[in-house]
Amino acid sequence: MTKIISWNINGLKAWVKKDGIDNIHNEKCNIVCLQEFKCMRKRLPSVIINWKTYQYKYYNFGNKKGQLGVCIFSQMKPLQVIYGFEGNGIPDGDASDGCPDGDESDGRPDVDESDGRVITAEFERYYIVNVYAPYIGRVNRWPNFVIDDTKLQSRREWNRNLVDHVKRLDQHKPVIICGDFNVAHKDRDYAADHLADNPVGVSAEERDDFESLLDSGFTDSYRYIRGNDDEEDKCYTSWMYGINMKNDIGWRLDYFLVSDRLINCVSNSLIRKHVPGFDHCPIVLSLKI
Repeated sequence: MTKIISWNINGLKAWVKKDGIDNIHNEKCNIVCLQEFKCMRKRLPSVIINWKTYQYKYYNFGNKKGQLGVCIFSQMKPLQVIYGFEGNGIPDGDASDGCPDGDESDGRPDVDESDGRVITAEFERYYIVNVYAPYIGRVNRWPNFVIDDTKLQSRREWNRNLVDHVKRLDQHKPVIICGDFNVAHKDRDYAADHLADNPVGVSAEERDDFESLLDSGFTDSYRYIRGNDDEEDKCYTSWMYGINMKNDIGWRLDYFLVSDRLINCVSNSLIRKHVPGFDHCPIVLSLKI
């Protein structure tokens, strides 16, 4: 059995202070994928550097100081790690086997994917692609957001690059894509009655692009387990404020998308809504491999 956890933590230091590590330990996962950790290498908390549960740690910090960032922590050594979209990785077999501080720190290439949104790890039977998709909104009058057309066009190009990336990988072995996609796929994936005035994350363009990703050979693991036909099955992973989390007014923005040919290995796909104090909750995928 393999367990993978994905979590938009909105800042690594705050996440550590809020007992994020304890939540990971409680899940007993083999692989951890974090998004938006907002920390540069020299400011990594010592508890992360010295975290022995996960010997192999890889970060795409990006070039924007203290912003964004995606990382993968693993109990198993990857065959290779790719920073950004394919072509920006380190050579096959050159994944770190653990530097003295326990993270990847040498041989890190310069990357075109400069804002720290994508990192891929190859394992024996699958790839894991950890993503933090661009947000296309701008504040109109708080708390309402409107779509920024320039950001939307940039996001659509990013989506096309992601599809190309995972399709290339999928030619070699199955792919698991996880992370914060910043889109609610269907109306049941957000609290439409309360959030109808906020078009960001539910626009036709964002949903069409997400559908294109699924159509390229992937299945939403949560809907696979829960049943795709239940239109009343509303479960969210992100909330704008604490009060909205309490009242469950939110969006399902975080997903595990699994190659169609691997989906039969999925034994569970969970949303851990019981974790307080964050604007996203963790999601957990269990595989019979």
